[in-house]
Amino acid sequence: MNPNSVLQNLTCFSPYRFQFFHYTLLSTLIYSMTGCAEPFKTDRHDLDSFRILAARVDNGIADAVIWSGEGAYHRESPILRWYHGGELLEEGYAVALPPFDSYDLEVESMAGETLYAEVESGYRLEPISLMREHWYPGDDLSMEERQRIALEDGLKMVPENAAARLTNVSSSDTIQNRWMHDVGSVLELSQSSADFFSQRIDFDGEEFTSEDVDIQIMEVFLLAIDGLGGSTWKWIHLNFTEDVFLQHDEQFIPIPFSQDVGLLAIDVFELTTGYELQNPRFVDDLSAASALECAPTDQPFQLLWLKQGRCSLTELDGQT
Repeated sequence: MNPNSVLQNLTCFSPYRFQFFHYTLLSTLIYSMTGCAEPFKTDRHDLDSFRILAARVDNGIADAVIWSGEGAYHRESPILRWYHGGELLEEGYAVALPPFDSYDLEVESMAGETLYAEVESGYRLEPISLMREHWYPGDDLSMEERQRIALEDGLKMVPENAAARLTNVSSSDTIQNRWMHDVGSVLELSQSSADFFSQRIDFDGEEFTSEDVDIQIMEVFLLAIDGLGGSTWKWIHLNFTEDVFLQHDEQFIPIPFSQDVGLLAIDVFELTTGYELQNPRFVDDLSAASALECAPTDQPFQLLWLKQGRCSLTELDGQT
């Protein structure tokens, strides 16, 4: 049995009644409180094509997380349009909307792809708190075996030949956790835990095959929902290298640095393969930061703004 199969019933539940229509792929995914239609043609865990990962209207503030389809960044920010009853209310991220029970979200990429979602008014859950562990898999990846396996702490890196386990320790019996990742494989273990592998694992009944994948940093996105309108999310990095990187929240900045506490200034440069961070230095205040239209000037920059599409590499290129 595929170890993920017992959790497949969670796929069709959402507090948002998300309705996604991807015209380019001609695929449809409809989430509702009562059931669901045909799922995406790709595994729901995979971060691959352009898609809406999460959306929320909390106390009148509308925000969303968009996966670019290229990586954990956006070369150009997608256009977010928030509607009610066919009337355009506002455009953008973290925008204020008048009070309604539900809203329609339209997301347009710079390539002309368009996604739609129906978003019910909700609230923000308590922040996600993670526990990181690792273990060494053998020939048995069944849920029973993985529940028995001996675990070791895994704060900074995942050792060679090991698998990573992430647990949302702030979760409860009423919280459903949706784990998504960009490379490798994930097998869910429980309502709050999942195991991540640096191999591509494919199941055929109870048998499986694995293929090594070149992974350095795995991007993981966790969406937690309570079924009553509450949600929260977090971006997570899993480090499959022997390098110890600077940690920012649950993400690793790919710069070898021994100090983890302080205000860090970094220069950003766009590359054909993504982006590069150069010239890291600790500073006393925000005066070194570039003025960006996409981000407030009175707080440090957050990597999630680049990942969700609020800020783009076009705007960040050459900036501090």
